[in-house]
Amino acid sequence: MTETSAASPTISLTGPMAGLAGLLVLALFMPAYDLGVAILAASKDDAGASLPAVISPIVREWQSLLGALFTPLAAVLGAWAVLRQIQENNAHEAARLRRVWRARRAAMPMVMSRVCDYAERSAALLREARATAESEHVVVGSRFAGKAPQLEEVTLNHILAMVEAAQTDREANAYQQLLHELQVHASRWRGFSGASGQQPERYFPHDVDTEIVDAAEIYARASNLLVMARPEGHAPGLPMSRYNGLFALGFRDDTAPPFKLAIAFDQSSPLLN
Repeated sequence: MTETSAASPTISLTGPMAGLAGLLVLALFMPAYDLGVAILAASKDDAGASLPAVISPIVREWQSLLGALFTPLAAVLGAWAVLRQIQENNAHEAARLRRVWRARRAAMPMVMSRVCDYAERSAALLREARATAESEHVVVGSRFAGKAPQLEEVTLNHILAMVEAAQTDREANAYQQLLHELQVHASRWRGFSGASGQQPERYFPHDVDTEIVDAAEIYARASNLLVMARPEGHAPGLPMSRYNGLFALGFRDDTAPPFKLAIAFDQSSPLLN
């Protein structure tokens, strides 16, 4: 996912000003029309009328003419000032939001590194659980009581803040998906190890495989977002998949069940930059 510069929201004055100009012309038309009719009538009534007789309707109608001129003009100028102020306020707000986004984005490499570390700790414990489940056909989470990986709340808050500050829906969705995966993974760890206050759960080998792939997905998503948060001009390249994430987490046997599961997930819902 590449960085996109958000254009400052502006209000085009062309449409409103054209409408106001139309109203001004319409407001001037009626008294001007009445004035023209009066002059024409005076000239017909007295073909030999002197110049003062001809222009006398102008003298009678000058107040209406000036009022018709200045009232819409004042309205146009007032509306233009209001629209211009709204436009300036929007520009200031857009600049402020962009500064917030840049500040949040600047912290993302550190935040994503923490998430990758969390995924590595989780994968290491799950590898141990997988070995136990394979040899004993099941593993009880009480063996991992107090050992479940923890992700600092401040890290989750940083990701949530980035969802709010993101300038595009695609960027916000990427951080939101990572946040969702982290919450689900942490919840399953709490249930497995008994940290939720209930009895520790029992995992069969395929249950552990699913959690291993979930850790790989978290690592891959965080790695992709880490690339996205690098300075402008950096080519992001191809996104990391769950399959690649398993290799990054130290798994090497690509014929093992976790790899097969990762391939299936990558095909059904591929990760995107």
